[in-house]
Amino acid sequence: MEYCLNCGSGVSGRFRRVFGDNNNRVNACLECASFRELQAGGAVSVAPVVQRDGR
Repeated sequence: MEYCLNCGSGVSGRFRRVFGDNNNRVNACLECASFRELQAGGAVSVAPVVQRDGR
Protein backbone atom coordinates (compact mmCIF):
# COMPACT_ATOMS: atom_id res chain seq x y z
CA MET A 1 0.00 0.00 0.00
CA GLU A 2 1.14 3.49 -0.80
CA TYR A 3 0.49 6.61 1.23
CA CYS A 4 -0.64 10.20 0.72
CA LEU A 5 2.41 12.45 0.64
CA ASN A 6 0.51 15.19 2.48
CA CYS A 7 -1.03 13.41 5.48
CA GLY A 8 0.33 9.85 5.37
CA SER A 9 -3.03 8.09 5.01
CA GLY A 10 -3.08 4.90 2.98
CA VAL A 11 -4.40 5.16 -0.57
CA SER A 12 -5.32 2.36 -2.96
CA GLY A 13 -3.67 1.65 -6.28
CA ARG A 14 -6.86 2.63 -8.07
CA PHE A 15 -6.97 5.99 -6.26
CA ARG A 16 -3.33 6.59 -7.22
CA ARG A 17 -4.01 5.75 -10.89
CA VAL A 18 -7.07 8.04 -11.05
CA PHE A 19 -5.90 11.01 -8.97
CA GLY A 20 -2.11 10.64 -8.89
CA ASP A 21 0.61 12.10 -11.05
CA ASN A 22 2.38 10.26 -13.89
CA ASN A 23 4.26 8.20 -11.28
CA ASN A 24 1.04 7.40 -9.34
CA ARG A 25 2.06 9.57 -6.38
CA VAL A 26 -0.67 11.51 -4.60
CA ASN A 27 -0.08 14.74 -2.70
CA ALA A 28 -3.60 14.78 -1.23
CA CYS A 29 -6.35 12.27 -0.47
CA LEU A 30 -9.90 12.25 0.87
CA GLU A 31 -8.53 12.45 4.43
CA CYS A 32 -6.83 15.81 3.84
CA ALA A 33 -8.63 17.35 0.83
CA SER A 34 -12.19 17.65 -0.40
CA PHE A 35 -13.41 15.68 -3.41
CA ARG A 36 -13.75 18.97 -5.28
CA GLU A 37 -10.07 19.75 -4.66
CA LEU A 38 -9.09 16.29 -5.90
CA GLN A 39 -11.21 16.70 -9.05
CA ALA A 40 -9.44 19.99 -9.73
CA GLY A 41 -6.04 18.26 -9.58
CA GLY A 42 -5.24 18.75 -5.91
CA ALA A 43 -3.74 15.27 -5.58
CA VAL A 44 -1.01 16.08 -8.11
CA SER A 45 -0.38 19.62 -6.92
CA VAL A 46 3.09 20.39 -5.63
CA ALA A 47 1.69 22.93 -3.16
CA PRO A 48 0.74 21.31 0.18
CA VAL A 49 -2.96 21.04 0.89
CA VAL A 50 -4.08 22.47 4.23
CA GLN A 51 -5.76 19.74 6.19
CA ARG A 52 -9.34 20.32 7.31
CA ASP A 53 -8.51 20.01 11.00
CA GLY A 54 -6.00 22.87 10.75
CA ARG A 55 -2.80 20.78 10.94
